[in-house]
Order: sequence, then structure tokens, then C-alpha cells
Amino acid sequence: MLTRFRNSSKTLFRLLVKKSTLKRYDSDCTCGTPKWTGTYNDLPQPECDWNRKNAENQKRHNKNFILGVGFLLATIAFGFPTGLFASYHSFPDRPAESNDYCGTK
Repeated sequence: MLTRFRNSSKTLFRLLVKKSTLKRYDSDCTCGTPKWTGTYNDLPQPECDWNRKNAENQKRHNKNFILGVGFLLATIAFGFPTGLFASYHSFPDRPAESNDYCGTK
């Protein structure tokens, strides 16, 4: 059953590829140049009001952008006064005094 499915799917794939390549390329030409050229009429046409849909999308994207900038500003405004952005990566002027360097306490 499985080999039968594989054979039928291979045959179907070959037919689809052969059909699409026959439409697109000339069988006499070996250079691979297209036999036909497309026109603007072949492109998909929008089915709805493009301006209205674009305005709705832009409104949604602008809300998300403003929300993101608001969260960024709130994080910065909250983080600096509370010390969340303090970085302690600078070196001290002198080492810390400790008697534990020689192994004695």
C-alpha cells in the first residue's frame, strides 16, 4: 500500500512539473529562456478597498509602536531612580582589606 502511494505521488509530481514547465518554456529551446512574458493583468488584483485596509493596519501598528515606546520610557523612568541600571563594573582604587589572603583568619 505504501509503495503504491509513493509511486502515485511521484507520478502526480512528475505530471505537475511537466505541465508547468511545458507552459513556461519552449521545448525546442535549450537555453532556458521563458517562452512567454507576463503582463500586469497576470498579477493578483486586490479585492477590497486597499486604502481603508491600509489605514486600519497603520492605526493598529501605530498603537503598538506608541505602546512599546511608552513601556520603554516607563522602564527607563522607573529603572534609573531605583538603581536597576547601576553598573558596578568599575575597578576600586585599592583592593579590599582582608586578612584571608594568606589563608589565615
